[in-house]
Amino acid sequence: MALPTHVKTYLAYWFQLGRGLRMPPGNQLIKPQTVLADGDYSRDFEVIWQQLSDPKVAAQSYLDGTVQTIAQLLEPTWEIQDCARCSLPVPMKATGLPTLSCPCDELQNIPDLTELPPRQPIDSKVVLQDLCQRLETLGVSS
Repeated sequence: MALPTHVKTYLAYWFQLGRGLRMPPGNQLIKPQTVLADGDYSRDFEVIWQQLSDPKVAAQSYLDGTVQTIAQLLEPTWEIQDCARCSLPVPMKATGLPTLSCPCDELQNIPDLTELPPRQPIDSKVVLQDLCQRLETLGVSS
């Protein structure tokens, strides 16, 4: 079963590549203005994620270019794993025949080594504190 955090990461990565989410009413295409902000997910992204916490909405919502609903991805028959081609998170059946497609199938230049890949939020303070501690351990002072 894909954990909610895995599904959230899956959506965040594909939103960063410009994919949208089909949601009710009317199967509208939703895209957050930004996905990451200040070392966390953006407010726009969190609003969409909160809407998906409603089972009725999740049952009718799916990443554009895919067929699995968000509700299906949270069932025991699905997992989120890295695509062998693009290394981005994709839904895969936990049992039975694997799915044959990835949203990257429609992208011309995947993997694109000239662009920064999608990522999870990074808390710069924590990263810098860790770097300072490692420098202190090595005896390098500021």
